[in-house]
Amino acid sequence: IMASASSGLGETYLLALTSYYDSNVVIAWSSGTGAAGIVGGTYYLAMTAYFGFSLKTTLIISCILPLMMAYSYIFVLC
Repeated sequence: IMASASSGLGETYLLALTSYYDSNVVIAWSSGTGAAGIVGGTYYLAMTAYFGFSLKTTLIISCILPLMMAYSYIFVLC
């Protein structure tokens, strides 16, 4: 419950702060969240149905994603 509430509050603050930026920021944000749902669902389907990995193995493999996000933020964006 707390994670969902904090995520919702964070999203509200993010949208409030986008008023200081160009209008393309909201477009990019909404496109990114929509693409994340499609890519995440496709990834899960591919790993479990097509490649035959179990749920546990799929989640363990997915643990590298936050590390990739941190790497891209630190070394690419900064």
